[in-house]
Amino acid sequence: MVNSGANVHAVDLSVAVEANLENIGQKSNYKVAQASVYDLPFPDNSFEIVFCLGVIQHTPDPEKTIAALWSKVKTGGILVIDHYKWRIGYYSTLTPLYREWLRKLKPEKSIKIVDKLVNFSFLYTEIKRQ
Repeated sequence: MVNSGANVHAVDLSVAVEANLENIGQKSNYKVAQASVYDLPFPDNSFEIVFCLGVIQHTPDPEKTIAALWSKVKTGGILVIDHYKWRIGYYSTLTPLYREWLRKLKPEKSIKIVDKLVNFSFLYTEIKRQ
């Protein structure tokens, strides 16, 4: 979006905004802010399009989150959101246990494990495609 010339405002509560800025770089049409979705640093009715991807399911009150985002959309504008598909299978797998285990490790250790899993996954995907 930035490279197409759109005016983009990226917001995150975490320090991920720093990595975001580092990845995109300083551009006149790109601004980054560290803020809560419940206290966005923009007036209501500010944006023609608001994207919120991979966030809502991680907030304490999804309905309140959607309302906060919607308040920033201009009349006739668009709010684009996503959410994870709920499925009972998630809770009958070991995924939640792995996530909890990785979160308890030191970040240096968990990133090494996750990197190896991701690399293995891509390798498996490449082998599977052949």
